Amino acid sequence: MDHIDAMSVPLMRVAPTFYKEKTFWETRLTKDEEFRDIGSIDHIDYNPNDNHYDELLVSSLARISMYDSNSLELLRTYKTNTQFQVYGGCFRKNDGRLIACGSEEGKVFVFESHNTSPLRVFDLKAPTRRVLFMENQLVAFSDDQCVRLLDIGSGSVIQTYGDPPTPTQTNMLPGTPKQTHNTTKRTTNKTPFHKDYVRCGCLVDKLIVSGSYDNTVKLWDPRITELKPVMEYDHGHSVESFCTRGDTLLISVGGNKLHVFDLVAGKTLTSLIPKHHKTITCVANYDNKYLLTGALDGYLNVLDFNYEYVTRFSYDESQILSLVANPKLLAVGFNNHHVHVKRFKDFIQKSNNEMAELEKLQSGIFGPNMVTRYIHESIAENQDPIATQRALMAIKQKRTPVALEDVGGLYEPVVIPKFKRVKTSRSKYDQLLRTFNHSDALRLALKEQKDCPDDVIFIIRELIRRDRLKVAIIKSHRLISLMSFVSNGISDIRHNRLLVDCGLIIIDLLLDDRTHIQHDNPTFWVCLDHLFKTVNDELQVIDSCVAISAQLNTIIY
Repeated sequence: MDHIDAMSVPLMRVAPTFYKEKTFWETRLTKDEEFRDIGSIDHIDYNPNDNHYDELLVSSLARISMYDSNSLELLRTYKTNTQFQVYGGCFRKNDGRLIACGSEEGKVFVFESHNTSPLRVFDLKAPTRRVLFMENQLVAFSDDQCVRLLDIGSGSVIQTYGDPPTPTQTNMLPGTPKQTHNTTKRTTNKTPFHKDYVRCGCLVDKLIVSGSYDNTVKLWDPRITELKPVMEYDHGHSVESFCTRGDTLLISVGGNKLHVFDLVAGKTLTSLIPKHHKTITCVANYDNKYLLTGALDGYLNVLDFNYEYVTRFSYDESQILSLVANPKLLAVGFNNHHVHVKRFKDFIQKSNNEMAELEKLQSGIFGPNMVTRYIHESIAENQDPIATQRALMAIKQKRTPVALEDVGGLYEPVVIPKFKRVKTSRSKYDQLLRTFNHSDALRLALKEQKDCPDDVIFIIRELIRRDRLKVAIIKSHRLISLMSFVSNGISDIRHNRLLVDCGLIIIDLLLDDRTHIQHDNPTFWVCLDHLFKTVNDELQVIDSCVAISAQLNTIIY
């Protein structure tokens, strides 16, 4: 058999599965911009209620500072009036109007975002490293092993999840030396609360998540009265930070370990060790697609949600303490007082396009796509005909470089009718109200109530606003017609508030002897009895709805 020489055949190179993701993180971010604060950057947060993400909140040493994310200039500094370090400054997520932070002396400060003086101060007597807003309440995570639910309005503590040590037990706190002469035996009963510092937390729907240096993560439900966690798991290291993916996945980091917990199944999905060789201090979720982890080794690692490594950024000069990511930017806080900011190029391009369109609209210069789109939307939705006329006049007066025939070719031809001033049916009522003929206006509206019941609502609202409804009823001699209208329409949810006010005015009028209203007509008593029965029926319906709602809440929650 003849010998066949080996041949080297070139094969197509196969790119790794994460090639596109790696390219995204390496090409879609701008170069680092940085600014310096007065101390190590404990926490960074952004205002989620701002669509342009222009406000960055930085917690550093003894102050909370707000920076402009565009220019990185200091906007304002919030006065804590303390020499102790403050921690965990954050915005209220639903509106961004309140700011809260904890402190090393045990005080929790609440500010309005536009006011630098404290709105409310809570004294918790123990260092508080993390605070979170839960609607009109605050959740505080403290070093005395407790999680507290605080009411912002009353300034009180609603609930405490933990057993704070008494003054005689202060030497039992974690980190303090043991007394050699103390021979008292400590109890070994298992407690549902944390046994070490609680220094991180997050919210998942209505649940409070707390992480402690006792290596455990516990989930508390403030809707139940029982003071024990609804779920818990062992992280394996001191827990430093949390993030979530929706309401189903909880990611905790601490030590050199990342732990993923499925809240629906109530079990661990995975537990892995990212490429860090020192303690992981922070974790963030970017767009529900990527996990970002920062550590004391100065590396920022990027993982996808298959929990596979994508890429990393190296910051060898210092240790990463805090991290925040949103669609506009990625901000990283360091131990050397610096904050590094990277911007996403896609968000910058989108913002520039929106600003260019806005400037064109404000200057009166319309491009072809914008004009035709604007005209079609205005005609289709019957909105802003004056603006549509202004756009057409801009084209006819050659204030746009595009000719009319070019514009017409982009869409199907549309016939724009001439706009005429529509004379409404309420113009006669407006004339009577302007001349102070209130009784005539009420009489005319009640006369035509079968054809135009909305006109009666309009007149009643105007007369109540002008405080002339009583006088109009007396002078119009239409009390029976008005009572009949109120009793028939009080069950309509659109107008029941107004008609309830009108009914109360009628009752006051009947009880007032000075009005001299004649009650001899039997129809009057029939209408009055019908009104009372209608009101009683509505009250019974409301009571039934409240009872059903309470039963459903008991079943669901």
